[in-house]
Amino acid sequence: MKINKQAAIDHINSVLSRHQTIDAVASVSPLRQADNEAELDVLYRAAIERLCPIGSVYRNHLSNVVEEEGYVRFDIFKGTLRALLADYQNDRLQTFEQCMRQELFGDFLEMARYLLNDEKLKDPAAVLAGGVLEQHLRKLCQVNGILPIPPKLDAVNSELAKNGVYAKLMQKQITAWAGLRNHAAHAEYDQYTAEQVQLMIDGIQHFMASYPA
Repeated sequence: MKINKQAAIDHINSVLSRHQTIDAVASVSPLRQADNEAELDVLYRAAIERLCPIGSVYRNHLSNVVEEEGYVRFDIFKGTLRALLADYQNDRLQTFEQCMRQELFGDFLEMARYLLNDEKLKDPAAVLAGGVLEQHLRKLCQVNGILPIPPKLDAVNSELAKNGVYAKLMQKQITAWAGLRNHAAHAEYDQYTAEQVQLMIDGIQHFMASYPA
């Protein structure tokens, strides 16, 4: 599921603040120490499960600690969450692979714009933009753990919406873009206009920036 940056920051701060409160209470009243530790363990694990990207250094680090020591100390949890907080605050969660993919797909969309605006070829522009959209949707499935990836674009779109990666309204918009691409691919050139292809290209670019994969 797509993670809202500010919601992630607020969530992390709430867990760190709760840890600070529990430490303060424990210093004067240690009677509920076991309960407090159980609460912290759940809070930290839930935050990391929800907010750390799959395959990220955060998850791998904690897995290595568990493998070596058999458990994770709260100072390790706190340090991991603080590092994650800093990365969310400074927009450092995109991997090199994601940056390269965005650049590549951006180049293809610019090529589609060139075909549309300079060469007046709306039909290949629509097919190219639709291909970029489909590949991005499949990558979104992969990074959100939706496996195996369905073979049909409509099913991919449906699974992403069902899993909360984006809302139903976006699902309908993607269905419309896919329909335009299908018209172009099946030589139904009178079913759409150059202006609609332009809106499609612009929309796909905005969608990819809003839902990176």
